[in-house]
Amino acid sequence: MWLKYWTVYRPPNSKRLQAGIFQLLKLFFQPIRRSHFKSSGARLGDSLTMMMSFHSEKPKDLVKMGGTKRMSMEEKRKAILEIYHKDQLVYTEKEIFALAAKAGINANSIQQVHDGLIDDGLVDKQKIGGSNFFWSFKGKKDRQAQIQHQNTLKLIEELKPKLEEAKATLADAKRGREDDEQDGDGESSRAKKLARLAELSKEKAALEQELEALRENDPAALADLEKELQLVTQAANRWTDNIFECKNYLVKKRGMDKKEAMKILGITANFDYPDQS
Repeated sequence: MWLKYWTVYRPPNSKRLQAGIFQLLKLFFQPIRRSHFKSSGARLGDSLTMMMSFHSEKPKDLVKMGGTKRMSMEEKRKAILEIYHKDQLVYTEKEIFALAAKAGINANSIQQVHDGLIDDGLVDKQKIGGSNFFWSFKGKKDRQAQIQHQNTLKLIEELKPKLEEAKATLADAKRGREDDEQDGDGESSRAKKLARLAELSKEKAALEQELEALRENDPAALADLEKELQLVTQAANRWTDNIFECKNYLVKKRGMDKKEAMKILGITANFDYPDQS
């Protein structure tokens, strides 16, 4: 188990473990002689003792080296800003990404975090030639907060007159709508008026519905319909004349049979003027 951690994470005391493993391999691969049993056994015992001493130690370093701590998005942003604010230098993209990786930020998320800082205005970006340069100063965030605070105060001052105007409008609207003194039934006159208003509104809606139903028999509406009927009849008679003229042209000028001509025009023998049909 410890060999697996050693080959992957390389704990600080791995040199001692490496020396022990090297001695074991050296004993296994050298020619075995009877005279060397005693000395080889001693060396083997020393190697095993060294490995056991390493095995008996608490694996604090192995736990630390087992994996880096997962950082939240805010921690990653803070770590990148600390890189900028530490030396107050200008970096290229490659340089800042390398420093962020050394700070423990996952390389796959550095681009996203860095772009978020640029979008929020915490990191400045300037393209010079074919390269992009980045920088950030400690006082910029405070300055942005100060400007935002000033804009908020300015907006409050601009809204104060509108607030006073709205209050005055509300007071005017409420004037005359105060509840009057209650009568003997324990109900104010204003409440009675509102109930009466609701009742009259309902009655008005019913009457308007009835008027709409009776409007079909209105003499003026009937006169308008009569005029429209005359116009429609005149138009129908005019188009009937046109169809008969087309029929006569096909029969007399083109020599068609009447049935064939009527089939082309889409009419039958019963076709006639509307007022005679």
